[in-house]
Amino acid sequence: MELTFNGEIIRGLRFNGGLTLIDAKQVRAASEDNNGKTAIGVPNYTINGNLEYDVPFVKGLTLVGRVISTGKQQFNNANSAHLPAWSRFDLGARYTFLVRGKALTTRFEVDNVGNQRYWASVYQSNLIMGDPETFKFSITADL
Repeated sequence: MELTFNGEIIRGLRFNGGLTLIDAKQVRAASEDNNGKTAIGVPNYTINGNLEYDVPFVKGLTLVGRVISTGKQQFNNANSAHLPAWSRFDLGARYTFLVRGKALTTRFEVDNVGNQRYWASVYQSNLIMGDPETFKFSITADL
């Protein structure tokens, strides 16, 4: 089941996010003992939320906050080990202004604020580590 929400909460404050509930079961497994058990690497839920706020006293400046939360994931077919649920927070800002009549947008983002350590997923019995705190800067231009 998936629910998504988006819209302007109040003028200048927007939300975009959703919730997904997943019940992935093994069928026709190599070992009949595993039939009906949760599939490897599929979280039981994901939650994503993104808030954007247009700063009223600085034309063109928008602040962004994001939360990503992922439920536990099974590590093996027998479901005897799992990765714990994890959450991550991201922050950013973008500033759009005109240069010679063309829009120029600068973005600065920090993903995984606080450098949360987590296993993001499991694939074929290999653990995939979540990204560390990451700083990003970009500039885009409308031509």
